Amino acid sequence: MRVLSILILIIITAGVLSAQFTDETTVTIDNSYLDWQKLPSSATFSSNYSPVFFNRERGGQLQKLRIEESVYWKRGGTLMREFKSYMHETFLYLYLEVNSPFAAETSIYCYPYSQRTKREANFFTIELVPEQRNRIGGVLLWESGSVLPKIIGRLRSSSINLECIIPLRDLPKSFIAGDIASLSFDLTTSYHEVSSGMYEEFFFTTLYFKDIIRREDTVGGM
Repeated sequence: MRVLSILILIIITAGVLSAQFTDETTVTIDNSYLDWQKLPSSATFSSNYSPVFFNRERGGQLQKLRIEESVYWKRGGTLMREFKSYMHETFLYLYLEVNSPFAAETSIYCYPYSQRTKREANFFTIELVPEQRNRIGGVLLWESGSVLPKIIGRLRSSSINLECIIPLRDLPKSFIAGDIASLSFDLTTSYHEVSSGMYEEFFFTTLYFKDIIRREDTVGGM
């Protein structure tokens, strides 16, 4: 998945950077982060935060290991400091700050669920790929059964900050047609070293769409 992400972003460079959206009234996706300061955090993590376990995949084998066994934890921007989310009309905005500069091998993942049941599978994934000096970043939508992702929304990032806008219309209709109070997503960071074939992923939190701040909630408070 990770290798395809990079190849697609390299090939389709102009399309992401030229994408225009009409709803940037409170937050502008411009790699300047002052406009996020007036919005509350959805989640924060101290420098001492560590998940108890993490997932490692290598050679097609997936393992759940204790965090002490990780090779990449806290490297390349895998430790998140702060996460913010904001919604206006049909657009979702995401912001995050990490503890160290993003590595080219680092991605952030959102795993959405329409219902929190034991049997429900995650049938699509949103990958946030930070920008690098020789590579643009992007928001990628991976759907079950599809070999290639779709590029959606727009993303900008600095060495330790990232912001993006995602039009809800670009998400699977079966997901956004449900009761918004039940929609949620798991938030993770990952590090994929292509040369060794090792992939590690780190869980941070679960967030619910009903708790995402909306523009009408901020009127008069900004």
